[in-house]
Amino acid sequence: MLKHALILSAVFVYPLQASLIIQAMTRDGLVVCGDRRMENSATKTFDDTGHKIRRLGPACGVWATGVLELLEKVRDGFTPSFDFLTFTESWFRVHNCSDVLWDIEEFRKSLEGSLRQTLQGSNSRPPVLVVNGKPILCNLTIFYRATKTTYSARDFVVNYPSQTDLSKLSVTVENIIAFINVFGNAQVYAELRDGKRKDFDRYRSEPIIKAVMPNLIRGESMALPSELFANFCHRLIEITAERDDLPGMRKGAVSRTSECVLLNNNGLNWID
Repeated sequence: MLKHALILSAVFVYPLQASLIIQAMTRDGLVVCGDRRMENSATKTFDDTGHKIRRLGPACGVWATGVLELLEKVRDGFTPSFDFLTFTESWFRVHNCSDVLWDIEEFRKSLEGSLRQTLQGSNSRPPVLVVNGKPILCNLTIFYRATKTTYSARDFVVNYPSQTDLSKLSVTVENIIAFINVFGNAQVYAELRDGKRKDFDRYRSEPIIKAVMPNLIRGESMALPSELFANFCHRLIEITAERDDLPGMRKGAVSRTSECVLLNNNGLNWID
């Protein structure tokens, strides 16, 4: 069962990927919500209709922050050379995986080997990214129904300490044991939770914020209906997009558009 904790991580991308992902256990099951901005630093463009959350099976899904796609320079343009989410979807399909019936260590080794092979054959390198003091490339989390009543999430962290020595590239696995996790541009969430800025009082007074935030502060997200928490997540992402003037945030880091999924006894389904 997931336990209370808060995970904050800076997000960098090549192409530049700005993200906000919120994941929590609610009364009705595990809710995952994320913004939809896919930003490309190579072409200086962005798309707010992307999907950072993907379905892998009837009761299994994946989301990612950080570098979601590596690009290779080809003449005057760029072409994808490695897509983390597409790789995961393909791996689960090829291995005929179904929810809990997947080999965590085998996936980790496949991801690490395929990524190293791609980078070795590339004429370009993504930048070394420093997240919470550690050089990484991507956080990729697979969440699934472990039993009829419990849910698990495994975070695959791509450690990328050197652009020149690819032997140091590695993928480590962490078990996410938290009732509430906030990944990516979490500055607005942190301010709503325990900040002192007076200009945020108008957000704190909103009914949806007042209805949900006290439960999250107490680590009691499981008391919240999934629909209520999903509406909170949508609003949190909107506020994050609006308040990109906070210290540590970059203009246009997060889209106002968002998407949510619910994982419970009925499987994995998209919710409004």
